[in-house]
Amino acid sequence: MREQEEWHRAVRPRDAAVTEAAKGALDRYGTSASASRMVAGEHPVQRELERALADFYDVEDCVAFVSSHATNVTVIGAMVRSRRSDRARCARAQQH
Repeated sequence: MREQEEWHRAVRPRDAAVTEAAKGALDRYGTSASASRMVAGEHPVQRELERALADFYDVEDCVAFVSSHATNVTVIGAMVRSRRSDRARCARAQQH
């Protein structure tokens, strides 16, 4: 029981501003068990996050994924497809 009390004390928010921001986010966005755009569609908060990240990193745009697995599958897949396309273009150019 003591360990549980210590854990609760350790994770309890100490900053009222953090607690109020979390409550505000719940009021604004609600909660959901949906994991991705593919499952639940796109929500404005996703684009807001991506826009803020793009602005922060001073890039044109960005995409935020729900997991590292989704990121790896998408990015590595795009890189592999791109390299295959490059090789196919080179092979066609060599044939002509």
